[in-house]
Amino acid sequence: MYHQFYVFGEDQNYTLQLVNPGNGNLTDCLRFAIRYWPTGMQFSTFDVDNDNSLSNCAAKWYGGWWFNDCHVAYLNGPWLSKSWVYPWWYQYGRGTEVTGTSMLIK
Repeated sequence: MYHQFYVFGEDQNYTLQLVNPGNGNLTDCLRFAIRYWPTGMQFSTFDVDNDNSLSNCAAKWYGGWWFNDCHVAYLNGPWLSKSWVYPWWYQYGRGTEVTGTSMLIK
């Protein structure tokens, strides 16, 4: 949970800025490792590769996101696939199937 975040406009390719992390009992999966940290990253899709990886993370992981060097957690990947161990591996462990998420913006 973040108390503040910004998504800049199209002219900045929807760059994400995360600030002021909240507190609670959910591990901050987005900060697992600096190489995956999405803040300051532009949004990537299969046809617009804005990440820092040698590969196209959005194409590789089947969904758009603010990828840095791919990810540890993101909302836009495929769901309920036996071969799919993400998008919340750090929080829940390999093979856990998440059946839904919510993004709440106040």
